[in-house]
Amino acid sequence: MADIHIAPSQSNVIEVEINGTLSKQDCAALLPTVKERIIRFGSVRILVHLRDFCGWNLRAFDPNPGLGLQGDEEVEQVAIVGDRRWEHGMSLFCRRFRTVALEYFEPDELNVARAWIQAC
Repeated sequence: MADIHIAPSQSNVIEVEINGTLSKQDCAALLPTVKERIIRFGSVRILVHLRDFCGWNLRAFDPNPGLGLQGDEEVEQVAIVGDRRWEHGMSLFCRRFRTVALEYFEPDELNVARAWIQAC
């Protein structure tokens, strides 16, 4: 299992830091926050910071994760900050949101990613 930290926020931006190996249980643990913010704001923007990330358990890539989302419009943007070696895999993971704006940032571009996710 990974060590996951969700930064406190009073907006529709969810900033998640992931350390270690991501599991299906880790993904499920994020759902209450995502759903609560969607109910409160109508949509969310997600910034994922992969810090000391070791990859994922293949079951974390559940093709039908049961997010309970109504449609792609509930997730507006996803910013991923981390080592480029994870870019392809994380983009596949985010593919479940077909119309989401997705950007990948280098580890030293965390503030750039925060600015991008806040823009609009």
